[in-house]
Amino acid sequence: MLRFVRIGKFRFLLLRAKAIGLLSFLSIPLCGQVTSTSLDSCLAWADNHTPLTAQQAAIAESTQFTLAALSKQWLPQLTLGAQMSHQSDVTKLELDIPGFPVPAPIARDQYKVSLEGSQLLWDGGILAAQKSQIKLQSQLEQTQRLVDRHALRGRIIQLYFGMLLIEEQLEIAELFRSDLEVQLSQLQAASGAGVVLESNLLALRAEIIAADQRMGEIAFTRRKAMYGLSILTGRNFSDSIRLQHPPPVGHPGEWSRSELVLSELQASLADAHYASKVRQRNPKLLAFLQAGYANPALNFLKPGFDAYYLAGIRAQWNLQGFYTIKEDRNNARVQGRLASLQRDLFVINNQLAIRDQQLEMERLAGLAQADSIALELRRELRRIAGVQLRQGVATSADYIRELNAEARAESNARIHQLSSLQAQYLLQHLYGTK
Repeated sequence: MLRFVRIGKFRFLLLRAKAIGLLSFLSIPLCGQVTSTSLDSCLAWADNHTPLTAQQAAIAESTQFTLAALSKQWLPQLTLGAQMSHQSDVTKLELDIPGFPVPAPIARDQYKVSLEGSQLLWDGGILAAQKSQIKLQSQLEQTQRLVDRHALRGRIIQLYFGMLLIEEQLEIAELFRSDLEVQLSQLQAASGAGVVLESNLLALRAEIIAADQRMGEIAFTRRKAMYGLSILTGRNFSDSIRLQHPPPVGHPGEWSRSELVLSELQASLADAHYASKVRQRNPKLLAFLQAGYANPALNFLKPGFDAYYLAGIRAQWNLQGFYTIKEDRNNARVQGRLASLQRDLFVINNQLAIRDQQLEMERLAGLAQADSIALELRRELRRIAGVQLRQGVATSADYIRELNAEARAESNARIHQLSSLQAQYLLQHLYGTK
C-alpha cells in the first residue's frame, strides 16, 4: 500500500492527536484493545452466521424424515372401519316346500365393524422412483442455498473492499489536514515579521474547517459500512477496528460454480419426475387379512351378529395415468431443455463478467505506473508551493491548490491499487474459488 514517506515525528503526533479528536467528536469509544480482521475471517463468519447454512441442515433433516416415512409404506397397513346401512331390498327365499321351514327374512338394517391389515408385496417401483425424486429435490434445494451463499460472499467482498477504500480516503484526508496544520503553524511563526498576509492565515484556517467536515463525512460513511458488515457476519465490530489488506491472488483456474450443478440437477429432477409418473401406471400387489363383526356376517342367511374373516391377495391397477403419457413425456423433455438453456445463459453472463474483470485488471495495471510518476511530481510541486508561501511569493490559495492536487494523486493511486486487488478477488469469486 502506498504511504507518505515525508511524515516526521511532529507530524505523526499531530496526526494522531487530530484523529483522536475526530473520534471523540463522533462519540466513538476508544476503550479496549484495537483489533483487526481479514477478508477470509469475514467470509468464514458470514458462512457460519447466514441462515442459509441452517437451512441446508434443515433440508437434509427433512429429507431423511420424508424418506423414512416412504419406507414405512412397506410395513403392514392397518385399517379400522365401521359401517351402518339400510338397504331398499334384501335377498329372500320364497319357497313353499312342505316340511321345510322358511328362513326368517334378513333385516334391511345392517352393521359391520372390521379391521383389515394389508401388506404391500410389489409396488411397481413407485416408492423407489419417489425416493429418487425426493433425493434430487433435496440436492437441488441445498445447491440453491449454495448459490445464494455464493452471492452473499460476493457482497462481503464488495463491502470489505469498499471499507478499505473509505479508510484510504480517511487517511488521505487526515494527512491533508495535517499538512494544513503544519503550514499554518509555520506561517503564524513568520507572521510577526510581516512577511505573511493575514488573508493567507484565514484561508488556511477555513480550509482546515472544510477538511474537518470531509473527515467527519468519511468517518460516518465508514460507520454505516461497518454496520452492514457486522450484520452480515454476525460480529459486533467496533468503530476502531482496522481491516487488513488481503494479499494478491493468482489465476483462479477452472470454474467451480454451484449454478452449473444446479442446472444439471434441474434436468435430472425433470427425468426423475417423469420416471415416477411412468411407475405410477404399474399395478400393485397386496396381501390382506380382514377380521370383523357384522350383522349379517358372511352367512347372510344367518340372522344376528357374528364374527368373520377374509384373507387373500389383491391387485390394484390405476389406469388414469395412461391418459397423459404423451403430455408427461413432452413436459419432461421441455423441462430438460429449459434447464439446459438456463445453464447456457448463466455461462454467457458469467463469461461476460469475467471478461469485464480481466479488462479492468489490465486497465488498472496500466494506470499504476502513471500514478507513481504523477504522485512524485505532485509532491514536489506541493513542496515548492510551501516554500514559496513561507517566502511570501505565493498565496495560501496557491499552496492549497497544490495540496489538493497532491491529495487527489495520492487518492487515485491508492484507489487504483485497491481496485486492482478487488478485481482479482472478484475474478476469483466469478470462477467460484473465493
